[in-house]
This record gives sequence, C-alpha cells and structure tokens, in this order.
Amino acid sequence: MADGIVVDVSDGMKDNPVGRISLSVKEILGNYVVIDHGGVYSLYAHLKNGSVSVRPGERVKAGTVIGLAGNSGMSSFPHLHFQLMDREDFYDAVSLPVLMQYTVEGKNCKKYPSKNEIICGLDPQIHPIP
Repeated sequence: MADGIVVDVSDGMKDNPVGRISLSVKEILGNYVVIDHGGVYSLYAHLKNGSVSVRPGERVKAGTVIGLAGNSGMSSFPHLHFQLMDREDFYDAVSLPVLMQYTVEGKNCKKYPSKNEIICGLDPQIHPIP
C-alpha cells in the first residue's frame, strides 16, 4: 500500500485456536492497524498477538512491516484481512474497491509460498479491476 500515517491500532488480543472463533462483535477485527493515505484508509486486521509494530501518529512507507498475519478476533484460521475504507472507523466506513497493480496467472505462484514468493489463492486467476 502507499505511504501514510497510522491513525489507529489495537494489539494484545490472543489468537484463536485454529478452527475456533471469537463471536464477540466488539472483538471482530482482533488486533489491527488503520493507516490514513490522504482520505483513503487501509485496514489490516486479525494480526498476530504482540506483532503490531507501529503506533498512532507514526508515518509509514509502503513496504513497512506493521504486524504479522494472525488469528485474532472473528477469525477461525490465520490470515490477513485487508480493506480500503472511506473513513477511519471500520464500523462507520464504506468499503472501497481495491485495484491490483499486478496479475497472477497461476504458473508463477504457489499455494503455500515461502518468504518473498508470490501468494495465490485456490483460484489463481487474479486480475485488476478495469
């Protein structure tokens, strides 16, 4: 994502055991970071307990490690929930479309990648939104 200013963080919620989920609405996001990119906000949620490495007010550059994927909040398996929003508050925001810079055609990705490898899902046909 682009450079921005960290506006909200939460850390300290334990990760759920795989296959189990926290049903508390107030804990839906688990550990998270919200960054302001000039009126567009990015949300990174379900981060690993204790891994959030930024604080509100901190300026971050694209590529900065802000936390690790985890299983906190309303999550039954470790993953990163990423979304763009029109405002800082997840509960009051409208989700915005995410435009992809790169495409993945399935031949160059692995289902379970190692560090610095291309990540793909079960359907590797990912294309930018026109």
